[in-house]
Parts: sequence; C-alpha cells; structure tokens
Amino acid sequence: LASAGAFAQPFYILAVGQRMHLTGELLANLSFAFLIADVCTNLGWGYMGDKFGFRSTFIAALCLWAAATTLLIFAHSLPAVMLAFFCIGSAQSGQMMSSSTMVLEFGNRDDMAMRLALSQTAQGSMRALGPLLGGGVAVLLGYNTLFAISLGFMVAALAVLIFLVEEPRNRRQALQGAT
Repeated sequence: LASAGAFAQPFYILAVGQRMHLTGELLANLSFAFLIADVCTNLGWGYMGDKFGFRSTFIAALCLWAAATTLLIFAHSLPAVMLAFFCIGSAQSGQMMSSSTMVLEFGNRDDMAMRLALSQTAQGSMRALGPLLGGGVAVLLGYNTLFAISLGFMVAALAVLIFLVEEPRNRRQALQGAT
C-alpha cells in the first residue's frame, strides 16, 4: 500500500511546474532539497529503527510523507515547496529503509531471502506501474486528485501498520521470554 502511494511521486515536480515557472534553477533547487534529505536523515531513520523498531519508523515516515504531500497540494511559495520536497525525500528514505529492514525481522532466518525478494518485487512492481497509472489519473482528473488518491494509499498503509502489524521485536521478545 505504501508503494502504491508512491505512484504520484513522479508528478510532484510537474504539479509544481504548473503553479510556478519551472526554470533550471528551480528544478535544481527542488532536486537538491529532495536528495539532500536522504543524506541528512538516513542516519536518523536508522537510529530510530534500531532504538524503537522499524514498524515505528515506517509509521513515522508514512506520516511525514502524507503531511509533505498535503503541503505540496497547497504550497504556492518556493520555501513551502522546498520544505515539501525535503520532507518527501526524507520520508522516502525512511520508508525504503523501514520496509526493507522490517521484512528481515519477520519469520525465521531460513526464508529471509525469499521474504526480502517478495517484498522488493511487490515494491518494484508498484513503482514501475505507478507512472503509467498516475499519468492516466493526472491527465483525466488532475494532479490534486492524483495526490489525494496517493494519500488514500498512505492512510490505508498506516491503518494496516497500526492495527494489523505487531512490532516484530515485541513478538520475538515475548517468545524468548516464554522459553
């Protein structure tokens, strides 16, 4: 679901280009904000995941991503758009790290490689189909509708994580305590 929420990502810059005059300088600044966010926040996401578990980190990243997408819908000034791109870059960093690392914490060690392969295949498939599906939605219904649908996927992913996914570390610690 979180990967499905990413189907709007290629269209963030196009939506900004519709609102603001998209120059090479603006494109460079937004690209820098997006990319530097990963550099600046990756260690923080890793520390948070190590300390609290990657489910918590995944939830925080999805909340940040949803907030940044919402900001992007309403942003009409350069500082607000730059902040949105920075937060989206940071959230993507946390989501990618958390989704991959959390998969490693489920199940036993023997099928870890297969779990990781299935997770990456599902995420890669959504990221490959995203631009095609997102492009159709953007052409037919506009960028704000595309972003709203993306937010819906993020909220659904948050609901699943909060209500259906137990922190794998808690389950493992409970099992170790019982033995």
